[in-house]
Amino acid sequence: MSPATQTLPYPRHPLASATLVAATLALALAACSAPETDTPTPAEPGQASERPSPEETSAEDPAVVVDLDQPSPLEATWDRIRGTTGLTKEAEAAESRARMLAAEEATAACMAAEGFEYVPWLPEGPISGASLATQPQYADLDPLERARQIGYGFVMEREEALLNPVEVGTNPNFAIRDSLSEEGRREYGEAGGRCSVGDMSAEEASRFEDPVYLEFHEDANEVETAIWQDRRVVALDRAWSDCVADAGFAGFEQPYVTLNEVSERWEEWRRTYEETPSAGAAELQELIDWEVSLAVADETCQAELDYVATHRAVRDELESAFLADREDDITYLTELFGK
Repeated sequence: MSPATQTLPYPRHPLASATLVAATLALALAACSAPETDTPTPAEPGQASERPSPEETSAEDPAVVVDLDQPSPLEATWDRIRGTTGLTKEAEAAESRARMLAAEEATAACMAAEGFEYVPWLPEGPISGASLATQPQYADLDPLERARQIGYGFVMEREEALLNPVEVGTNPNFAIRDSLSEEGRREYGEAGGRCSVGDMSAEEASRFEDPVYLEFHEDANEVETAIWQDRRVVALDRAWSDCVADAGFAGFEQPYVTLNEVSERWEEWRRTYEETPSAGAAELQELIDWEVSLAVADETCQAELDYVATHRAVRDELESAFLADREDDITYLTELFGK
């Protein structure tokens, strides 16, 4: 699978929930959140050589079978801790929106106590950031065919957003603030800073300072790093890198970095042509064609190497070993975040 299909075992924030795709609110505070998961340091693949044999890139037990439709052991544990086991992404997004609305209502009550009007408001539109590749007309396609049609969907998705922006509504608090005198606007902003509470209470935020959580989170990050540095994954990445280089895309050491390059090229185009997209139409089509070719090479090589299943087998093995003696911590954290 290609990165656009979100089936690669990329690291994700352990307690993250779906967030709104929308502009920042005028009086939003710095929302309290869990510490971000550290991005694993990619293992050095070393000098390119002949592609490793299947034995080099397989898990210790070649008979192991992984279910790619299920979360990994650590992902399932984080779901258990935060109480989201079995929830769909849509349900998690709705839950996140409900928390944000509650925070807006708390801000409004606080602003009223300060003597100011504030209207609880959230942007309209989608509550989850579904990518182009997950839309019905593409989601059920064979991964290689999807790559042929839209690449990773990255540039085409952003082109659509640029040319046909989604109307998310206007924050009514802009007008309220702007109707005040200069001194009033200053006081309104200061009151908003005191009243905004992010999308969780101080009590909820304090859970992320708990020493058991901090230790467990740090140890989980170390497991993530160990997965990418495991000799089997290093060999797998080297084989993939050689394969896409043979297809004309040298310089990529691991699959997940392909989107970084796509993103950088898109940003370069956007900075140049955002104000006059028609002037860069030819360059944009070249970028889309390049992305499609890269995604096809990526998907072809991953399929040839059975990349996702092989990587996932290593992940499951190391995560299971990490979790084997942490049941007391998991029980404690489940109770902590279930309050």
